[in-house]
Amino acid sequence: MLICYEYTQLHIHKPHSDLICLIFLQLGVDTVPVLVGPVSYLLLSKAAKGVDKSFDLLSLLPKILAVYKEVISELKAAGATWIQLDEPVLVMDLEGHKLEAFTAAYAELESTLSGLNVLVETYFADIPAEAYKTLTSLKGVTAFGFDLVRGTKTLDLVKAGFPEGKYLFAGVVDGRNIWANDFAASLSTLEALEGIVGKAHSSSSLSLSPSPLSQPFLSDSSSVRSGSDYDLLSSFEK
Repeated sequence: MLICYEYTQLHIHKPHSDLICLIFLQLGVDTVPVLVGPVSYLLLSKAAKGVDKSFDLLSLLPKILAVYKEVISELKAAGATWIQLDEPVLVMDLEGHKLEAFTAAYAELESTLSGLNVLVETYFADIPAEAYKTLTSLKGVTAFGFDLVRGTKTLDLVKAGFPEGKYLFAGVVDGRNIWANDFAASLSTLEALEGIVGKAHSSSSLSLSPSPLSQPFLSDSSSVRSGSDYDLLSSFEK
C-alpha cells in the first residue's frame, strides 16, 4: 500500500503485491497482509519539497488513520483473520509525544481491528523500556514481535513482564542470515521464554522479504528448505 499526501488530500495507491494479497484472500488462501504501521509510516516520511522543515508529520495522523481504516476494512471483508503492522521506529529513542501517538493511533483503530488477530512487529534492535510499555499496552493488538537476535535487552523486558493472553512472535531466527542460523542460540532463547509467555511462536528477527526463495548454487536442496522460518522451530504453548 502506498499512501500519497497531496496538498490536503490523501490518496491510496495499491501496488501489485496488495492486489495479489486480496485475490488470495478472496480465493480462500490463508494469507497474512503486512502493512507499515501508521506511526512508523509518518515518522519515517520526509516532507515534500517546498514544505517547511518544521512541519509536524504527526499532524497528518488523523487523516492517515482514515486511510488505514479503509484498507483494513477491505482486507477484513476479503477474509483476513490476521494482519501484521510493522512499527520499526519503536526501537528508536522516541520522545514522549511520539509514543503517545502510538497510543492514540491504535485506540482510534481499535474498532476497525476488532475481529482480527493483530500482530505489531519491531525489528533491527532492542526496544527501549518505555516503548515496550507503550507497545504492550496498545488497544486492539493481540500479538507482538521482537528481534531477539540483536535485541538481548528486549528479552529481559519480556521476562520481566508480558501481557497475559497475548501472543509473542519471538524473533529467534537471524533474518540477516537465515542460511547460517545459530540453532543452539535460538533454542536457548525459546527455553528462557518457556513458562513465562503463554502463547509464543518462533519467527525470524526481521522480514524475510529480501531473502531469495532458493539458492541454486547450493547442491543440497534440503539446505534451502531448512532456511524457512516456518519449519525451523516449533511453536510452544503452555
